[in-house]
Amino acid sequence: MAATQYMTDGQGPTISMLAAGDASDMLSGYTLIEHLAQNKTAKVAQIGKLVDEQAKAHDQAQQKITDLQKEIKDLASQKKRIEALVKKYKPQSPSVGMGGVTPRMANVKTVIDQEEGPFPTIGCVRHTGDPQDHGTGHACDFMVTTGGVMATGAAKAHGDATAAYAIAHASALGIKYIIWRQRIYDLRSPGWRMMENRGGVTANHYDHVHISVF
Repeated sequence: MAATQYMTDGQGPTISMLAAGDASDMLSGYTLIEHLAQNKTAKVAQIGKLVDEQAKAHDQAQQKITDLQKEIKDLASQKKRIEALVKKYKPQSPSVGMGGVTPRMANVKTVIDQEEGPFPTIGCVRHTGDPQDHGTGHACDFMVTTGGVMATGAAKAHGDATAAYAIAHASALGIKYIIWRQRIYDLRSPGWRMMENRGGVTANHYDHVHISVF
């Protein structure tokens, strides 16, 4: 009634009907009220139907989101399982000089090969040239190229990733230092530092990552 009064300048059909002196006017007023009531009822029903449909659509959308989240979780679980299987059964790198390797170096060699391999070859114990930690079984060279070829492109990226992994896990693995691309990263004084030029690709560690352990 208030809305009707507002739209008709305060003279709604109900008031008009009650104020009408003529019976036909009262009947006309009643008919108008009935028409407005039915019209409003239909609109309310239509709005209610839309609200119900919207609520149903929201519930369906929420169920789809829940289902998708479950699928994503299942796929993530399968991905981790497959990655673990790939690491477990992927080809191992050919290795030389494993006799006399310390248990810690042997563990580092296994972990690095599993996480960053395979490599063309991994060389550990040797007594020729300037063996240093190689002579005592405390070092291995993880080759990313063969034949003394300088690592570029994918091979360089492989060496970068290997060196980065060794640095990131040095504390847990007991790594003492890493040499790569004529630079040394000593965990006792962290940070890359350039080394003197030893005169060749292999001597300057441009084709392999050298890892020494404590």
